[in-house]
Amino acid sequence: MNINTLTPILRKIALAFVFVIFITAYSKAQPPLVPASNIHFSDISSSTINVLWSRGDGSACVVFATDAPSPLPPSVLDFYSYAPDSQYGFGSFTPEGYFCVYNGAGTNVTVTNLNEDVTYTFFVVEYNGMGGSESYFVATIPSNNQTTPRSSLTDIYTNSVDCSSSITFTDLGGIDNTYNADDHYGTQFQSTDGVSRINIKFQDFYIDNDVMIIYDGEDQYAEIIGSYTGGELINQEIVSSGASLFVEFHSNGGEPYAGWLANVNTINTSETLPYEVLQCGTTHNYTFPSTGGYYADNLDFIKSFNLASAGNSINITTNNLHLGAGDNLYVYDGEYNECYPTMNLVANLSAGSFPQDFTINNGFVTFHFVSNADGDTGFGWDMDFSCTEQMFIYCDEVNPSNVSYPAGQPYQTNVQIGKLLAVQDASNPGIELNFRVFDIGDGELTIYDGNSTTAPVLGVYNSSNIPAYVLSTSPVVLLSLQTGSMVATGFQADVKCNKTNVEVKPGVTQTFAKQFYASNYELIQIYSRPTYSNGQLKVTFSNEFYIADDILKIYDGNSITAPLIGTYTGYVVPPTFISTNGALTFQFVSNNDNNGVGWNASIILVEDKPIEVNCVVGKTNLFFPVSNPKNS
Repeated sequence: MNINTLTPILRKIALAFVFVIFITAYSKAQPPLVPASNIHFSDISSSTINVLWSRGDGSACVVFATDAPSPLPPSVLDFYSYAPDSQYGFGSFTPEGYFCVYNGAGTNVTVTNLNEDVTYTFFVVEYNGMGGSESYFVATIPSNNQTTPRSSLTDIYTNSVDCSSSITFTDLGGIDNTYNADDHYGTQFQSTDGVSRINIKFQDFYIDNDVMIIYDGEDQYAEIIGSYTGGELINQEIVSSGASLFVEFHSNGGEPYAGWLANVNTINTSETLPYEVLQCGTTHNYTFPSTGGYYADNLDFIKSFNLASAGNSINITTNNLHLGAGDNLYVYDGEYNECYPTMNLVANLSAGSFPQDFTINNGFVTFHFVSNADGDTGFGWDMDFSCTEQMFIYCDEVNPSNVSYPAGQPYQTNVQIGKLLAVQDASNPGIELNFRVFDIGDGELTIYDGNSTTAPVLGVYNSSNIPAYVLSTSPVVLLSLQTGSMVATGFQADVKCNKTNVEVKPGVTQTFAKQFYASNYELIQIYSRPTYSNGQLKVTFSNEFYIADDILKIYDGNSITAPLIGTYTGYVVPPTFISTNGALTFQFVSNNDNNGVGWNASIILVEDKPIEVNCVVGKTNLFFPVSNPKNS
């Protein structure tokens, strides 16, 4: 029907009718008054849960699910239709990351695609309206949670391991072939004496996205040592605390991969020799013979040293070395055990060997000395031990770590102290050091851009050359402090991963924070959207902005070669703006004058059109110091 052919009166009636239909369809409905209740569960398996509930007085309801611990109620948006999918992880989601698993007028849904031994929380929200006019009842949102059980293993392979033998452990494909796409089985290792610990040493390991779970006991209900995927166990060792170890492997049905190759032995703790304990923060001397003079013929003994602090390394400085012909001093990186020597040979010293320095990485060093009966002996050796403490830095930590000396112990004079810092995220290799306290008297601190004293030197610092801000290019930094004769306060520094590129995901908050910036300091920080998003980044600065005569530049892209948005200094607060290609780069440079107090900005991912799985955007905070300014 062509409305233009109607009489004026009929035309007005038709237009009024269309207007009423439009208003009815797009006006907001009134929210329900009674919430859903009585959320309960049935038919629970390791991968599915049937969720049931009693309805409130809405025309329909929406159900959200999450595996987050202690989740808060979801933030539900009026005028938005949530797209459900009973496969967990595929429906629309809230700002908190809760997935929509049901939307309708029913009272139950079977949720699939769940992981075993995980607690899931379910929320039921009543609403009125439809097709973009929804009005949700959010005053009371009922919830309940349920943990999926571990799936039962029907295929379990058992192995007995004794002290004198080694077992080759591979996937079902063996050494030369790939495993199967649908493998799910367990492998149990038991020591024959019921006392010795089980040791698995992996040589090769690659399982892509499939999963290996290792349990510290005889079955899958023991305590989990770790869950591993990809190539995480290449050249790694797993040791049980008791006489058994259980390995579960599950391939997910995709393309099978090479699998793994490992040797399984036992460690008999009852045969482990006594060892001497070393303390970090002190220097220990090992001299043989301790009484001086020549050592005797026909000697054969073992001496072990262990650090009291696990995870640290031992630095050995050989001051003097004199061995007779045919005599040998073996130095091992590890703990000696008669049943299974878990040691790597570091050095074989003999007559004519020059004094050498060693670094023992696993905190255990063993010496094995053998002299023959030819009457040609020597003066032995004189060695000093010191400790390098290891600290790991995680790029997802909001607050900086802290490295200091001394840490709860007296300041030691005339000793060598080492601190090794290592980043756990290889994609963000740099390490930032911001020194807060620095008083080492007549000592000297050397910082190396690597894990040894042969690495490039980032700086040498003393009482007349105090460090402020140090940035490495390596994922490992070594701090070597040689204390002097004066007792001093020591040093303290904040340590952070130099994460140069931050991905702003929907529903996830990232934080970039520093408490102060140093003089002569340059920072480049990039924020970008995820590859699956077509959104843009919106930046809003607070009024807390002061950077003196230092300079902040902001670029519309993922590098400083992108178009320049603006250059800011002093008190001039940058305006709110939105990127055009999904990335922003901040470049900040401070000079040698007095510094400001920094800035505080928030970055939000804004979608330029509705995306079903991204029903609400994420937000990240960019915080640069707003207090504690540092003067040069």
